[in-house]
Amino acid sequence: MVDILAPSLAHALILSACAEPCLYPGEHYKDRLRPQVKSADSSVLPKASFGTWLAAGAEILTIGKYKHGVTLIFIPSRDIFYFAAPNALLSQECPEGSIFVGQFVIDNENPRILVFDTLKLRNVSCVDLPAPNRYGELQKVSALFGPLCSVQWAGDLAVLTRDIRMKKFVVPHAIQGVMALGLSPGRVTVFDSEAKK
Repeated sequence: MVDILAPSLAHALILSACAEPCLYPGEHYKDRLRPQVKSADSSVLPKASFGTWLAAGAEILTIGKYKHGVTLIFIPSRDIFYFAAPNALLSQECPEGSIFVGQFVIDNENPRILVFDTLKLRNVSCVDLPAPNRYGELQKVSALFGPLCSVQWAGDLAVLTRDIRMKKFVVPHAIQGVMALGLSPGRVTVFDSEAKK
């Protein structure tokens, strides 16, 4: 049994970005993302990998726009949808049926949702769409996110890994590693040994 009052990053996410749980049945239940994070040795980092970084202990989530302009946040680790709090709402211009993948982090005691991938756009699945294309679509709608959310940088993983190792890339939270974004949103491979050196 999950203790919803125990301090955790998931609990901080609920307090920061969520209103009440959405316990109503509906189409949104078909959009329950099951993140698959696979670890790999950074020596096998593919040459043309596209991706971003994964914060240490990050809470993966989805944020989506549903019927009647409702913004829902799904927390896979809790298997619960929540209505978004005002600071996490997607704007009214965001097309219904658009769902994005992100990670919740705490930066200098400030909560943030870093959005890095696109699961659906206008009710069309982005599975099998190359990660750079999904990211391009995400960048087009970056102005539609609430103040708690921002689009996370993504690009060439070899460059990111090098910059992290040389301490040229700095963020205000611990980094678990770099993650390659594959053909399926929510399925990532994390390469952590190079990033930690």
